[in-house]
This record gives sequence, structure tokens and C-alpha cells, in this order.
Amino acid sequence: MFILHINDLPEVASECNILMYADGTVLYCLSPQAFVIQDKLNAELSKIDHWFSFNSLFVNATKTEAMLFETAPRLSAVNSFSITLNNNVIKRVFHFTYLGIVFDYHLSWLTRESTNVVYCSLIRPISEYCVTVWGCCGEDRKHDLEALQNRAARIVARTVYSKQAVDVLKSGA
Repeated sequence: MFILHINDLPEVASECNILMYADGTVLYCLSPQAFVIQDKLNAELSKIDHWFSFNSLFVNATKTEAMLFETAPRLSAVNSFSITLNNNVIKRVFHFTYLGIVFDYHLSWLTRESTNVVYCSLIRPISEYCVTVWGCCGEDRKHDLEALQNRAARIVARTVYSKQAVDVLKSGA
């Protein structure tokens, strides 16, 4: 009955995505800037809290946690990240368990092989989809695209060196 009762909850969020399984709910959004994520999450939590109240439910702020996924150097550059719900600051964590999987802030639970699969199936196809368009975008944009691919490769290979990262991706390891 609970699942039927909250079935339309994902329709409330317009700036973020909602994952639900049984009574476990995850709200997430993407942005290269932490302050954008913070603003989106705070706005969406306010709308979700209103929806819960309208449906005679409540969000348990003491069981709610917030987490940023990022590489360690970029995460250390985040000075403040505050998510609130009804004037309660949501606890910021650096790892959490969802459906039996422990997630940490830099996704170290992923093996190199699984990260490579994610890269090859989700990230690389986006850049290769319109390769004819990218080919006409000018040298500045080509450099930006190459830098983005090199960064993704370094994340997958868990290295700071682009050449080593690209070699790892090419080998499929």
C-alpha cells in the first residue's frame, strides 16, 4: 500500500531525479558546480516536503543524508555544502548504503573494469554520437572535448596522467 501511496512522488521533482525502492528514496541531480546541486536539492526537497505534507506523510530529517560525488581534489575545493529540510540541516556524509551497496564520495567501490564499462556505455557514446558535428566545431571546442574525454579517462583509470589513462581505456582493462 505504501508504494501505491507514493507512486507519483517522482513527478514532483523537475530539477532532480528520484529513485525509489520500497521505502528507500534517493534524490539526485547533476552539475559540475556544487552550489548548483545545493540549490537544486534544497528547492526540490522543499517541493517534496510539501507533497509529503499534502499526502499526510513526512520526511524523516534525522534519516535523511546528503552526499556529493566528486574526485578528491575537486571535492576538497567545496567550501560549503548545506542541504536543509524544514530549517533542519541535513547531515552530510561521505558514504552511504543503498540497497546493500555502499557508495562513497568518489565511487571507489567501482572496479576499474566496471568503471570502464560505464565510460564505454554511457559517456563515450554521447561524444561519438555527433562526431560529424564535433569535427566542425573549431579548434577551441575540439580542445575542450579532448580535455573532457581525458578527464573521464583519468577517472576511469584512477590516474593523474592522461596518456596512461587513455592506454588503459584502449586496452579495455
